Amino acid sequence: MDKIIEEKQAIAPAEEARIKDRLDGELVFHSKDSKSKEVEAKKEYTFYFGMKSGKKVGAAVIEEEPGKWGPVKFIIGLDLNGKVKDLAVMSYSEKRGRPIAMRSFLSQFIGKGSSDPIAVRKDIRGVTGATISSQCSAFAVKKAIVLYDELYLKK
Repeated sequence: MDKIIEEKQAIAPAEEARIKDRLDGELVFHSKDSKSKEVEAKKEYTFYFGMKSGKKVGAAVIEEEPGKWGPVKFIIGLDLNGKVKDLAVMSYSEKRGRPIAMRSFLSQFIGKGSSDPIAVRKDIRGVTGATISSQCSAFAVKKAIVLYDELYLKK
């Protein structure tokens, strides 16, 4: 990669409705058992594009969702077709959910795209004793894919 560029994308009302519909009506993960402070739904997202020889070669988005004990911040890397290339947990305050940051958990998201359910107990194995952390991870990945799909691929 030669460089990384940032592109901010504002979400128009029609796009927001489609995105929410694809995310079961929410822009932020909610669990009634969460002790996390609220995470605000955003109306603008920043996408980071890796550039090589003047062409985009991949995208990434930083996404924060409420976990069990506090917000969990992820970076999700996508190929230009909207499939997950890589991801990492950037920060979290989970007590029992720490295994969500391990490669053994995160690797199951690699290759997922918009046609995959990306849900715990469907195509994602949750971490035992860390249900909310696992669900928040799946939501963050699905949201990144849906945002990229709606804001880039469908335009």
